This record gives sequence, C-alpha cells and structure tokens, in this order.
Amino acid sequence: ALGGDSDNGLQIDSVAEVAPSAFNTNYLKRFTYTDIEGRSDQTIIVSPVGDETVIGSYTQEALGRSGTHSRRVTLPKGARATFWGVRIANVNGDALDIESIEYKTEVTRRKT
Repeated sequence: ALGGDSDNGLQIDSVAEVAPSAFNTNYLKRFTYTDIEGRSDQTIIVSPVGDETVIGSYTQEALGRSGTHSRRVTLPKGARATFWGVRIANVNGDALDIESIEYKTEVTRRKT
C-alpha cells in the first residue's frame, strides 16, 4: 500500500503514478474510468495520463477513514492516446492509502 501522512507534524504531499501501458495494442484508446480502492480523510485528485500528458484533473470525495472503500472516477470522452496511466494525489498532505487502482480503456480502432 502507498501512504502519505505527516513528518514530525508537517504535511506530506504524495503523488502515485501508475506506469503507462499500451494494453497490448498500438491502437488509440479512450480512458473511460478508473476504480480506486483505499482510505483517505479528505478528497483526492485523480489525473489520467495519456502519452505522457496529463489529461485533466478530477477531484474525488474522501475514500473513508476506516476499512477500504472503492470510488469510480468516470472521465468524459474525447481524449485519445496509445499509452495510458493514472496519477493520484492527496490534498494538503492529508492521509492517503491506496490499496488498488484499476482502469478501463476503450479501443478506437485507429492506429497511431
């Protein structure tokens, strides 16, 4: 699990980024949604990364303090890329534990 909390009372900003993947095809793909499971006290920021470019940032409500909880972040259609990853960040150094990140892409049938 990845985590961020405090260092001697000072807030720690943390960012986790999943390595980009082409999902075994060179076709362009749309990033449709991501499911995040974990814990956080405050909101988190989810940013899809397509072909090494951040494609927007989406604020997501807290995942919950006890146990693990799942949230789905649905993205608008439009952005296309061959390689996709996702970046997750805490807000103002709040506690953040990520247990799993799963995301779905949709192949557009156009090669790069």
